[in-house]
Amino acid sequence: MEMITHQVRAWLLGPHLFSYIPICYLSFVIARWIYRLSPLHPLAKFPAPKSLLCMSQWSEFYYNVIHHGRFVFFIEQWHKELGPIIRIGPDEIHISDPSFYNICYGPGHKYIRDKDFYDPILGRLNATATIFGVPEYKHRRSIVNPLFSKSSIRKLEDVILTHGRAFKRAVSEESKAAQAGGKGICLSRLFGCLAADIISGYVYGSSFNFLETNRDADFFECIAAVARFLPIASYFRYLQAPLFLLPVAVLKRLVPSTLRSLLDLEEYCGILADKYLDRRTSGNPTEKPEHQTTIFGTILAAETPSFKPTRDMMIGEAATSLGAGYHTTSWTLTRAAYAAAINPTIQQTLHEELATAFPEGTSEITVSACEKLPYLTAFVKETLRVAPGVPGRLPRTVPPEGLVCHQKFIPSGYKVSMSAHVMHQNPQIYPNPTEFNPTRWLNTTPSSEVEKNLVAFSKGSRNCLGFNLAMAELHTALAFLFRRFKISLHKDNTLTGEWVDSYVITLHGQLMISAEEYSD
Repeated sequence: MEMITHQVRAWLLGPHLFSYIPICYLSFVIARWIYRLSPLHPLAKFPAPKSLLCMSQWSEFYYNVIHHGRFVFFIEQWHKELGPIIRIGPDEIHISDPSFYNICYGPGHKYIRDKDFYDPILGRLNATATIFGVPEYKHRRSIVNPLFSKSSIRKLEDVILTHGRAFKRAVSEESKAAQAGGKGICLSRLFGCLAADIISGYVYGSSFNFLETNRDADFFECIAAVARFLPIASYFRYLQAPLFLLPVAVLKRLVPSTLRSLLDLEEYCGILADKYLDRRTSGNPTEKPEHQTTIFGTILAAETPSFKPTRDMMIGEAATSLGAGYHTTSWTLTRAAYAAAINPTIQQTLHEELATAFPEGTSEITVSACEKLPYLTAFVKETLRVAPGVPGRLPRTVPPEGLVCHQKFIPSGYKVSMSAHVMHQNPQIYPNPTEFNPTRWLNTTPSSEVEKNLVAFSKGSRNCLGFNLAMAELHTALAFLFRRFKISLHKDNTLTGEWVDSYVITLHGQLMISAEEYSD
């Protein structure tokens, strides 16, 4: 016995111990892989594509990163081949049956966000969008909700329209310059300037005024860097955790140059937050009366004995609102203009409706009037259908009671997900789904299938916070454009209308147009 003990001790403490570590790890990986593929796995009864045979996160990495954000398109194709409920990962089920959307995402649902998916994307920021606990989320959401309510948007209508008129002037000026030099107008850039000017004023109380100053290059590169980073973030979450504990100044020296602009944005938000905090500590009013509706002022005004706003909280809310408010809105506007540019009939119908609603010299464009125009509203909704701001899957964790889906049981703790793109391409709800057809939205009611299944802004308590602001921007920007200009693609155009899923929608190329002013 003593000899055996001596041999075991010698083996444990000997030089061969470390050589067994990779062997043990490899054995664990193989055993886990076999279990995931075996009939013993709780999700084994759900069909899965053969290309996901390895059943690991790296399968998703292949489709989402190597294929540049096209995972959602593969999911769409797999549903066509395998049915409405499929297994797309070791522990994840994807559903394309619209009747389950309200169950997983609608009001009062019990399905919480999957932390492994969301935390690497937004986890560094202390914002409403990054909170997983339901009570805390409800409280934080209740603080910022009034800022983005329909009534609040109406109070700032003059601000939105002022930027809309600046956008119209910019298109006119660039059109004249382009005609003289034979160049095209980069409409996607002007849409970006418009979206950034509006959301920056809403968040900070003072606009970037990119449409007036043309100092937009650094900001746009910052947001583009974020879009490039998001698809790979979730695959390296264990590396992110220790990095995010470091100060921003140290992080800047460690991360690639493409991500430094993201940290610059965080620092900028911090500088502005400090100004608001300094006002409070100095005894001055938190905000001037004309700036009562900013993210910073709203958060500070909500202070109670049980809720103390922090600098990190203010930075997080500002950065997420700015990024989301700029990126998704500008690309949606770009996709809308592209659709009109390649469909002259659609564009002419838009112009005729706008010319009738807003006769030259007698009627000003307003948000409320734009949102009542049937064809313009149909055009906006069709754009959101073919290019939703967040097109891909949004994983949720199955609650303790589990979920029965198509006579099959999904146990508690596993993930279920649905995708706006897959919902919007359902031919039973949207006939000829690949066709851009605004008329499908005319004469519909809120209870009609096409309306109920438009989930570009999601649903329930986790729906897009900026929904009302986005709809106001989309309607007014397109009204200012098509009331005054007839556009067509310029020979230098590089945009095709195709997009990829970078967690948020991202189009490739730049929309270059020629613009001709109407005389009416």
